[in-house]
Amino acid sequence: MAAPARHMPFRGQSSAPTLVTGSNSMPELARFFTDIEYLFEDCQINADANKKRHILHYLELQDSWLWESLPTFTAGTYAAWKNEVRALYPGTSEECRYSVADLHILVGEWNMRVISNIVQLGEFHRAFLNISQFLMSHNRLSENERDRAFRMAFTPEQWDEIHHQLVIADINHHPDDPWPMPQILKAAEYILHGTAPPMIPVQQPAPAPAQSAPTTAQEQLSVKDEAILALLSKFMDKFDTAPPRQQPQQLRAPCIGGEDCHFCGEPGHWT
Repeated sequence: MAAPARHMPFRGQSSAPTLVTGSNSMPELARFFTDIEYLFEDCQINADANKKRHILHYLELQDSWLWESLPTFTAGTYAAWKNEVRALYPGTSEECRYSVADLHILVGEWNMRVISNIVQLGEFHRAFLNISQFLMSHNRLSENERDRAFRMAFTPEQWDEIHHQLVIADINHHPDDPWPMPQILKAAEYILHGTAPPMIPVQQPAPAPAQSAPTTAQEQLSVKDEAILALLSKFMDKFDTAPPRQQPQQLRAPCIGGEDCHFCGEPGHWT
């Protein structure tokens, strides 16, 4: 039993093809058609009319109106409509992916940047291969031209070191013959061996400030004095609020035999 066909993704989904037209429309348009035609095959979309309708669904509004207004949208095949769309964006043909000028621009940019470590050398080499192999496959660049262009990416000081390594490896090399790109790459790797891009230091979070604590004996005594004064203050408050104590009455010795004077017998004194 055949597996059921997939459904085309909705616009805006992560799996949906997207197209951003602008100054760099050439690679974007080619990738857009590649992606959506893969989905057509996977989702079994075979009718030309359905293909056109689905493509309009993934475009920005202005592009959708423009592509739909083309005569081949209603009266032509999908292939004819696709060619008419490409004519709206000059340079989007697969034959125009790269030019010799692109290779010269790449070499000039890296010469000004200065290839200073092994990682940058690999980055330049990959970009150079991407363009040069395309041009050579279309007979727009010869092998000697490629080799001469590759060496121009290095500064004069770097080339002196590279050339020294090349001569050591091949002392019989003719001066008028360009050095092959693989040999130049190998010599450049030798002089850049052990280099790496600078590491970006990771900033550690600042520690939380510690609470200040008394460190000197004088500060410790001050804290103790404050505690003692607080206790005395509480004690005095309790003392002030206590009820007043009654003073005891002064006792008077009882008079024996009345209050008359024992000597003269007259009242008013005892002597």
